[in-house]
Amino acid sequence: MKNLLIFSSYSADDSIPPYVLHLLKNIQNSCAITKTIFVWTGPKLSQLTYEALRASNTEIVIRENIGFDFGSYKYALARENPQESDYDGIFFANDSVYGPFNSLKIAVAGHELFDIWGMTDSWQHTYHLQTYFFYIRNTAFQEIQSFFHQYEIYTDHSDIVKYGEMKLAQWFLNRGKKLGCKFTVEKIVAHHLSDKPILKLITSLKLIFSSFKKSKQVFLDFSPTKKLWKSCLHEGSPFIKRKLLVEKKNYKHHKEEWIQAINPGYEVATQLAYESVTIERARKAK
Repeated sequence: MKNLLIFSSYSADDSIPPYVLHLLKNIQNSCAITKTIFVWTGPKLSQLTYEALRASNTEIVIRENIGFDFGSYKYALARENPQESDYDGIFFANDSVYGPFNSLKIAVAGHELFDIWGMTDSWQHTYHLQTYFFYIRNTAFQEIQSFFHQYEIYTDHSDIVKYGEMKLAQWFLNRGKKLGCKFTVEKIVAHHLSDKPILKLITSLKLIFSSFKKSKQVFLDFSPTKKLWKSCLHEGSPFIKRKLLVEKKNYKHHKEEWIQAINPGYEVATQLAYESVTIERARKAK
């Protein structure tokens, strides 16, 4: 297989954080990547960083930090303009996650069976694939290009989620394309229920009994990568969201237990994540 990787990244410094380089290398090695477009929206990169990226068959694209990751996805896709014969598919990823903390190769197994595939999904607000890591097969290149062609560049994060992430899956489904997800929210909830009484689940998600009488969308109206991050990890998901660990408002969800929850064998990713969390928390505390 030959896949394209479009990777979006930003940092306030002139160097790419080590956890990002580790994440990038693992995606390249695990996902049959033959070309990488690394979209950077931070300050001018150091020469050393340039050389490190170019050594891994990575094309570096610099753009202004407008529109966050979806803006970078749109820019790189239009720039490359991939045709069906060029690649088997395209992986889209960004630096909003730490990892991998489980086998990425196992996690992506079967992605090529779908026109659009995501690592995780969510029913929060409406059904959608979470776009920190997703895949488009070459049978749907026309659809992904038409989606981003009509997609405007938004500067407000809530608009990006509303008109970008939450519209993407429906765009494909409405055009008869086959959608897949490795770690569905139903699977994650089932794992969570396997060792916790259902009433404890209701309490932890701050739901009331009446929610069970409503639709699946109401009951599952939350982000599994935040509220059920440990179940995601135990189910085999290779990533932990960076905001979960860095932002103080999210401490209640992990209570600093995240290192203990990671399987042995992923010490490098764990150490790099810990260093990044320490730096980011200190920066936010200023």
